[in-house]
Amino acid sequence: CPIVPTMADKQPEEKKADALKIDGKMEKQGKKRKYNAKNSKKKWGDQSSGKRPKTGVKRLGKKLYIALLFGYNGKGYQGLQINPGVRTIEEELEECLFRAGAIDEFNHKRLNKIAWTRCARTDKGVSAACQVVAAKLIPGKDESQFVERVNKELPKQMQLFRFFRVTRCFNAKNHCTSRTYTYILPTYCLEPEGDFKRRKLAMHSAKLWVAQMKERAAAEIVSEILKLLKKNLSIVEELETSNKSKTTSEPMEKENASNIKKEIINDHKIFSFLGDTLKETIIGKEKAGDLTDTVDFRISEAQRLKMKDLLSKYLGTKNHHNFTKGRKFTDASANRYIMKFEPVEIFESENREFMRIEIHGQSFMIHQIRKMIGLAILVARGQLSEDVYTIAFTDSCIHVPKAPALGLFLDRCHFRIYNRKVKTQQNRLDFEEATSSIEGKIKSFRSSEIIKPICETEIKDCEFARWIYANHRLPWGQVREDSKQLLNLSTRIMSAVLKLEDIKRLLKDLENRIQAMNISDQVKVDKQVKEETQALGVALSQSIDEEFKKQGLAI
Repeated sequence: CPIVPTMADKQPEEKKADALKIDGKMEKQGKKRKYNAKNSKKKWGDQSSGKRPKTGVKRLGKKLYIALLFGYNGKGYQGLQINPGVRTIEEELEECLFRAGAIDEFNHKRLNKIAWTRCARTDKGVSAACQVVAAKLIPGKDESQFVERVNKELPKQMQLFRFFRVTRCFNAKNHCTSRTYTYILPTYCLEPEGDFKRRKLAMHSAKLWVAQMKERAAAEIVSEILKLLKKNLSIVEELETSNKSKTTSEPMEKENASNIKKEIINDHKIFSFLGDTLKETIIGKEKAGDLTDTVDFRISEAQRLKMKDLLSKYLGTKNHHNFTKGRKFTDASANRYIMKFEPVEIFESENREFMRIEIHGQSFMIHQIRKMIGLAILVARGQLSEDVYTIAFTDSCIHVPKAPALGLFLDRCHFRIYNRKVKTQQNRLDFEEATSSIEGKIKSFRSSEIIKPICETEIKDCEFARWIYANHRLPWGQVREDSKQLLNLSTRIMSAVLKLEDIKRLLKDLENRIQAMNISDQVKVDKQVKEETQALGVALSQSIDEEFKKQGLAI
């Protein structure tokens, strides 16, 4: 009988052919080939050896899965979570951890590689007294020095309180059972509408708000005009020609040439000069005046109890689709459980009275807390009836105001189930024990870096007074037919102004004049641009004032 060769006797080509035949037969039979871990190659690193690529950086110690307890003031940041192109808390924290040696070079800016999770995502401008982030970090051999090392790298408005090891399966978001937020509210916001109107603050806040809206509308109009000029004018080719002498002396590649061209377009004096001249002509100078007439206001016991009663209407599990955006009544995620919502303290700062409101709930949606407080303020002032609450939690869609972000901050994150589980294990620290040891640091940071700046900003800018005026004539509490929110006033004004025929004509004249200019003579250009844009700026300013009058917001 013929001798059948074994797999060991076969050549590599024959082995491969046999493997392909087997795969073909198994596919026909609907079977899958078994995975062989020994013969498989790793997808990352060196494919031939399966080793991790060398980065040239020495690891400072063992990588541990730890939880960071830290606080921050959210002013100047676009929220907590990393968002490309904008400044965020997480981006700042990761950079500081990297500089402190807690993240190696290979994992830098790759949060998925270190199992990074956060407890609560705060919005733009919102602070946190004690936030929790978990990740696989390198505290170093001397772990006691880790906190000090990181705090040296962090800015003043951020502070790391402590860290401790957590279980391998820990997830900061999923293991968090509830969150506590705090809202700082000036008590004059609860003064009845008729009494508040008689104050000087009401008139001054109105002037401030109108000036702010004019500035926003002007900024949007200028931005649209500059986009239009950059798109339509042949100025780019002229700029490239006038700058040829600078670029032809040195050899350069096509990529470098395009980069230089972009730089010329974005940074050229004509566009920045045009924008500055327009803004100065449109906005002008608006002064706030005397804003000290709220010093004598003190909330009465009856007003405090009324606010407490209004906030208690949010307790329990209810459908909050009217208190967020992008959610329908039928969405299961719109149902939220609130455990505590009440004013816990009345305090004074620089002779002004403030109320501290505490909100404890399972989880919150975007803008939910600000909208709940906004509606309660309008009802407390008498602008809306308490009947609005009977339809707010139904399938009807109503307009709900959003209170300023200034007063809101995350106070605590709670891990009830995780704490109960960890207490049965030896040498494991739970979150209650961890926070109790740093209670003094948290209170000190909350008072000096969060509550104090909130009160100072309100006293200086009267943001809540401007908010009250802004919401005076808007249709809050009324049922809306569709799911669309109210358009921003500055956007409405911008759209209306740019559609006017007079503005279109002036803009066209400006385009024609700039096209005819000699770009090389910069002094002459500045003079011509100033003359042309001042006429356009005056016309825009008058148009904006007319639009404000149409909205019933002229002072």
